[in-house]
Order: sequence, then C-alpha cells, then structure tokens
Amino acid sequence: MSVERWRDVVGYERMYQVSDLGRVMRVEQRDADGRAVRKAKLLQASPHYTSRRMGVGLRKDGVTKKVYVDRVVLAAWIGPIKAGQVVLHGPLGVANNSVGNLSYGSRDKCKRKPHHGARVRRSDGKEFISMASAAREVGVGESRIWLVCNSRSKRAGGWGWEYCDQARMTLPIITTCVVPFTHSETAQSVLPTRPERALMEVGGL
Repeated sequence: MSVERWRDVVGYERMYQVSDLGRVMRVEQRDADGRAVRKAKLLQASPHYTSRRMGVGLRKDGVTKKVYVDRVVLAAWIGPIKAGQVVLHGPLGVANNSVGNLSYGSRDKCKRKPHHGARVRRSDGKEFISMASAAREVGVGESRIWLVCNSRSKRAGGWGWEYCDQARMTLPIITTCVVPFTHSETAQSVLPTRPERALMEVGGL
C-alpha cells in the first residue's frame, strides 16, 4: 500500500501543501503556546468551465488566488515550468492530478480542441458551414456556440447547437498528453506524510 506524500506548495510554504496524488491541503497552524489558530483542511478542487482543469483557491496576505492543481503538483514535485512548455495530462484524464499522470512538454504532444470551422446545426434545423458564420448570424461569440456543441452550456444566442458531424462530439475538449509521464521514484517528501501531522508554528513565521 503506497503512502501519500506531501510537500509545500511553491510560494505558499508553511501555509499549503500538495500531495503526490494531487490533493491540496491548508496546513494547520499553532501559536507558540501550542494552541491551534487555524485547522488543517483539504481543499475542494473545482473544474474550469471550458478546459475542465481542476483549480483551488489559495489565500496569502489577504488575497485569494485561483491556481490550477496540475501546475501546483508539478512545481512542488518536479520543478518549475520552462519557457515554451505546457502542462500535459496522461491517459487518466484531466481530472487526475497525480504526479504519475502529469508532465511538462510541448504543445505538439497534445490533442487539440475541435476546430471552430466545423459545420454546426441550430436547434431549428438550419445548418452553417462554420461556427464563425453561425456566430455572426445570431450575434454571439464563436466560443459560446462551441460550449453548447460540447455540452458545456445549454444555449447560445437563444438556440441549441450541435455539430453536423456528430463524431466531433467524441473529441476531447481538453488538452491532454498522448504519452503518460513516468516520474522518478527517488524523490522523497521532506514534509510529514499525513495531513494531520503537518503542524506549523505561527511563532516561527
């Protein structure tokens, strides 16, 4: 049975931790007398409405910032992202942010979103040669129609929409990696392996 390992979130050290399984935790803090002033809490990640990448809110200096969990995991366990690289997900999908399902890589290794030039059909049966032409007629952005065609929204411009070629509906709408990433098993966590043991002293900050 594998043990879930934890490391500090880069930029939020002693405040938040992220595990090699992709979970993010607010660290419990105690004052100099050992009294808990902030309880440990696992954060509930939520998906972005288009990319479906999971995100959490991290609070620091009175400001809450929404960050992608995959970026947090890779920064803590693999290292910083380099110029020109993107985050890639393996075959377990975009919702799985374990280290073994993530890697850095180039965009040419990714599957793409369906092209906005695809033929689409309005709910009244009228067909359009592209999303662009449909968007011009109903007065909305192409992305609004794309969301409806990919079941991320119900209506755009007051209409329902679908691809004329329904096979397009099966294409992924997220950027995923074609080849799974194998990380080094030699990396060891320098932090407690259990969330409930991650107790930080406020007096030492």
